[in-house]
Parts: sequence; structure tokens; C-alpha cells
Amino acid sequence: MIITRHGTERIVKWAFELARKRGGKKKVTCVDKANVVKSLAFWRRCFDDVASKYPDVEKDYVYIDAMSFMQVARPLQFDVVVTENMFGDIISDLGAGTVGGMGIPPSGDIGDQYGLFQPIHGTAPDIAGKGIANPAGQILSAAMMLDWIADKYNDKIAATAAELIEKATVAALQNSDYKTSDLGGKAKTTDFGDGVIKEIRKMFSLTVAATQTVKSSDKKKLRGVTVGAGFFSDIQMTDWKRIDGVEITAVCDIDVGKLKLFAEKFKIPNTYTDIKEMLEKEKPDFVDIVTRPNTHLDITKQAVQLGVKAILCQKPMAETPEEALDMVNICKEKQVRLMINENFRWRKWFREIKHLISQNIIGEPFYAYFCIRRGDGRGSSPYPNQPYFKDMKKYLLFEAVVHYVDVSRFLFGEIATIYSAHKKINKIIQGEDLTIVNMSMKSGVNVLIDANRYSEPLKSVGKPKAFGTLKLEGTLGQIELEIDGTIRITYHGGKSYVHSYYIPENVTYPGDSTYETQKHFVECLINNSQFETEGENYLNTFYAVFAGYQAADKGCAIDPRAISNSLK
Repeated sequence: MIITRHGTERIVKWAFELARKRGGKKKVTCVDKANVVKSLAFWRRCFDDVASKYPDVEKDYVYIDAMSFMQVARPLQFDVVVTENMFGDIISDLGAGTVGGMGIPPSGDIGDQYGLFQPIHGTAPDIAGKGIANPAGQILSAAMMLDWIADKYNDKIAATAAELIEKATVAALQNSDYKTSDLGGKAKTTDFGDGVIKEIRKMFSLTVAATQTVKSSDKKKLRGVTVGAGFFSDIQMTDWKRIDGVEITAVCDIDVGKLKLFAEKFKIPNTYTDIKEMLEKEKPDFVDIVTRPNTHLDITKQAVQLGVKAILCQKPMAETPEEALDMVNICKEKQVRLMINENFRWRKWFREIKHLISQNIIGEPFYAYFCIRRGDGRGSSPYPNQPYFKDMKKYLLFEAVVHYVDVSRFLFGEIATIYSAHKKINKIIQGEDLTIVNMSMKSGVNVLIDANRYSEPLKSVGKPKAFGTLKLEGTLGQIELEIDGTIRITYHGGKSYVHSYYIPENVTYPGDSTYETQKHFVECLINNSQFETEGENYLNTFYAVFAGYQAADKGCAIDPRAISNSLK
């Protein structure tokens, strides 16, 4: 019996992630024979190493011989069970026996990139062509496949279909008219299939009826207002129009001409040049702040004072760490929800890379290199979309590279220390347009961000989608993000392949990140759940940026907590 650390940690990690996803008991049971077989003692050590990273999930151990009894006598005590291949073969067949037979359970063989789904039983030549086989396992395998697709590609339609098929199959199994001979009934294979279809239609009809009831009951939409009618407001407004359950009722900007054009383009009914007047008259559920950072604190104060209960604020969060902390404290005191609109972490490629890391695809990550080139900062009129960038005294790290600081936190956890070096290439601008950032993460990953907006953009074979590239190295191989969004995985020794995942086309902003960010904001308001970039949590990203500037001045790495401590 050969047990490897990579193979063991990979499947154990999958088990813990599944326990988290399922909810319920949130428990993983390790089945082995560690007291007798040395290789399985090693298996258990690997299990414990992974389990230590999931403190919210309970761990448990059962020897294989005891499992043979407990799975039959007390099956409800288990949630997710993880074991090696031979023991898995044994207890999966035993599990089939406890639920009615080999015709019922589905199975999935899931790799880094592909999945194969089939019932656990083999061929049955003795009943071939008789039309009496139980198709439940095959049908449930299809549901399992759809569930895997939903998880891999964040496909809610697939998730809904999977749930519908599973519930319909369970309902059919509970109806004696559809039971096949292996379950003590007289139904044919086609009878069972017809029964599942009938149950799906019944459930679907109920769903449609419920939806129509909700629509006809005049369910209240979330009413929002937007402050700012500039370049990025245009992007965000396009995506607000895509989100159900939201209505932007007004927009405010001091530029009357720009305000009028913006309102006409997006059919926004009300326009204002005074924020206080807008908030008093509109009484919105939330405010979307899409203005320059030096205005964010004042707008936040006015929104809180006038009873607004939720704020979505564009990054950079504020002009200074002091102002950012004031924003958080003001909102916390009045119990106002504050989310910072940091959209890069929502780009499809970074969500997918996060998933690959969680699946231990390249082992333990230890080094990440981001390379960003935009080529829009040359000449006498740099940054044509947002020309005010040239007048910012702190520019590239503060305004642009902050995205990658936050993505690093999203992928690898909190920052232990940060060092940066800056340079101004285009002499017409006030701040820096080249920066090198080196971060040591508490997880042990070292991150290097190499960015400037002067050099030519990075070339790609396909249409450029990302603003930069990423090379992530791990103990087993590396993940490379190319400028067109392609993800390539290469293992030590040379095996390499392009990882397939869904990248939406014809979207408002690369990776559909503005839509996903705003949708997350709305979903969290509706479900009363925590924002990924809750204001107080996002202070860690914001403080790291200022620690980076401080590090450049002092010539040494700085702990971002030094910024936080200086404010106490």
C-alpha cells in the first residue's frame, strides 16, 4: 500500500471543504487502520496536518473494522468520511446496502480539471434488456455532476437543477408505485424514470407559482442612490442595471452637464447637485459612493447622520488612515453597514486560483509574482480615462496596486510585513508611476508586485482581459495567469496543461468583477451576511498601503499594524 502526502492531503482537504459547504454537523471522520499499518499511520498524520487548518470543522477517527459496525448501527453520527481507496471500496458498498441496494448511490471521480460521474454498481448482464434495473444511481450521478459544475463554475442554474433532481429522485423512491424489483416493488426502469420526471414537474410548478406570488405581492426593491457620475460610475451603473431587486433612484454630482448626460443614459429619474438634499428626499436603503477618496469621509458622515443603513464605498477607502478609521467608527457607532468596493478579488481568474489553492493543486504556495503593465501613463496627457490621477501625490500604490495588495490578502491571508520602492518616470505627474512591493504573508507566502503604467502593456495570444500576470509557485508545481485570463498549471518534472474554467465575455469590466462585487453587496444586505470587504476588515489592506509608503521612506520592511497602532 503506497500512501503519498500529496495524494492524502489533497483528498483530505477536499473532505474538509465539503464539510464546510454542506453545513450541518461540519464533521470529517478519518477511517483507517493506523494502529496496525504503518502507511496508514502516516495517512493519519497527514489528516491531522490538514485538519489543523480547519478549526471550525470537527475531526473524528474510526478504525475500518469498527466502521463496518458503526456505519450500519449508527450511520447518522457521520457527516463526511474520508479514507484510502481500498477501504473506500468496502464501505461505499456497505453504505449502498444500508440505503437499499447497489442501484441507488451515485459516485464521482473528480480530478484537478475534470469529473466523471456514474452509479457505483458495475454491469449486470443477467438483467440486461429486461427493463427492471433501478436507475436511481444513474439519475443521482447526473445531479452530482451538476452540483460539481455549480461549484466549479459558480453556476446557480446548475445548482438549482441538481437540487431539483435530487429531491425528485428521493420523492420517487418514497412512492411504492415507482419501486423497482431490487427495492421490493414491481415498477420497470422506465416507470421510475417517469416518476422522477413527474416529481420534477410538480416541484417546478410549485416553484413557478411561488415566484409569481412573490412578483405579484409587490415585493420591495432595495432603493439606492449614487454619488458621482464619472468614468467608473458609468461602469458600476451598467452593472446595477443587471442586478434584480435593486433600483437606483437618484444620482448626485457637482458637474451639471455630466450629471444630466449620466441620468439620461441610465434613465435615472432624479438628479441632484447637493448630497444632503438627495439623501433627505430619496431616503435610500443604501448609498453607492463613486467619488475621489478625499470626499469619502464627508459623504459617509452625511449618509449616517441622515439614517442611511448601508454604504458601498469605492477604493481607495479614504485620503488618510485617520479618515478611513473615522469612517469605520462612525458606521459602527450607528450600526451602518460599510463595504469597500474592491472589485479585483472578484475577477473570475482570482476566484478560480483561490479554488485551485484550496484543492492543493500545486501543494503549499510559497512565492507569488504579479507583473502589471498598462502603458497609459506616457506623454503630456496620461491616464485619459481618469486624468486626475496625474495630480495625486500618492498614486500607483495608493490608487492601482492596492488592488493586488488586497488580492494577495484574499489568496494568501494577512500580511506580516511590507516593503516597497517607488519611482516617477513621467515627470509631468505628481506621484509615483513605478512601484515594487514585497510582502511577507503570515501564511509563509512571499509576494512580489512589479508594476508601472509607463511601459507597453503585456502581450497576449488571446484578447487581453487581465491587467497583469501572476506566477504562483508551490511545493508541487506552479500556476500561471496569463494576460488573456488563461490559467496554466505546470508540475515539477514538466507536466503542463491549460486549466479550463468559465470566463464571461462581453462584460462591463474585466472578469465581470464590478457586477460580482455589487451582487455580493446586495446579497449580503438581503441575507444579513458579512461582506468580504467589510470596512473594518478592509482597513488591513488600506493600512498595508500606507505601511508600504512608510517602508519606502525608511528603507526597511514595515508591519502594517504599525499604522494601526499609531492611530490608537
